Amino acid sequence: MKMNSYELSRSFTDWCFSNPEKVKPIHYAIYFFAIEHCNRLGWKYKFGFPSQMVMEAIGVKNWRTYSSGLDELVEFGFIEMIEISKNQYSSNIIAIVKNTKAHTKALDKALSKHIQKHSTKHSQSTVSIDKQLNNITRNKEQEREESTHETFKPTVIFTSPEIENQEQRKVAPKESENEIVVYPIGEIKTRLSEWEYELIENSCKVLKITVEEYKAGVDLFLYQQGDEGMRKDYTDVKKHFRSWLKNNITNIRKSLNANGKLPEKSKTEQIIENSYKAQPIIEDYFKNRNNG
Repeated sequence: MKMNSYELSRSFTDWCFSNPEKVKPIHYAIYFFAIEHCNRLGWKYKFGFPSQMVMEAIGVKNWRTYSSGLDELVEFGFIEMIEISKNQYSSNIIAIVKNTKAHTKALDKALSKHIQKHSTKHSQSTVSIDKQLNNITRNKEQEREESTHETFKPTVIFTSPEIENQEQRKVAPKESENEIVVYPIGEIKTRLSEWEYELIENSCKVLKITVEEYKAGVDLFLYQQGDEGMRKDYTDVKKHFRSWLKNNITNIRKSLNANGKLPEKSKTEQIIENSYKAQPIIEDYFKNRNNG
């Protein structure tokens, strides 16, 4: 059965309206984030649902509050628990279920009564006003009519990185015969560190590393490859990073100091960097000297 956000949210809201004694704000927060996460993953039947990620996204700091809300959603029949997390390196595996037991008539009747009541009050309080037309009012009416014919280009909002990736492939410059998507190194860091949920989960689980070590690996990988090394298709960057991460776990752990940060730049690197910054100043000095 194919799902979509509208049907799932409508079914859940109908059920909440019929069961006000059971529903809590935490249920809304978890369930609607689950719908959003599932949508970003292309409506997978079952998918990873990391507790830490969900709690951060919905603004819940108490794990018991989150765990209780998730268990109750399973009990209500809106989420199916496929596999419970076994340790800190694995996540819950869940599936979103469309609850067909929700009664839709109660909410529909309440909304229709409210709309009728509101429209009746509005119609009773509406009085027609005849305005005398003069040059000023004619000009305003003419400007209003002209403005209604203006068209504006709609703002495109991507609902997932996958859809954004597909759209950018249509307009990305071609560096070869095949269309590729080349992201700046800053965006690559954001995608690898924050957006690639499955890559982060699988890497931590399979390689037995922490999220902190994973993110340090992203920094070290980008530092070693440099801007030139990242000028290729993002899919190739991800493949390269997976194989690189597997072979450089020891180097990543060595690179982390006591504060959990990458080591500072060496004196040689600082000298080179400062020389690049000083180059324009030196050039301006000699130009002014020659002109004088």
